Amino acid sequence: MGPDYPTLGRLAADSAAKVLTGTPAAEVGFGQPSGVEFTVQKATMTKLGITLPPDLLTSATVQ
Repeated sequence: MGPDYPTLGRLAADSAAKVLTGTPAAEVGFGQPSGVEFTVQKATMTKLGITLPPDLLTSATVQ
């Protein structure tokens, strides 16, 4: 489980753009992603012999 890294990148880029266009860094607020992702790598689970309950898998992105 973790943040959506592309979203974090966009938030960082937005903050950098504000500073580069003249906004003082002290006035630029912190960006924060709105949630987390739960991603399961099926091949890794299989190699490690891990199984997850079906109800948990329905809330995950399975790759």
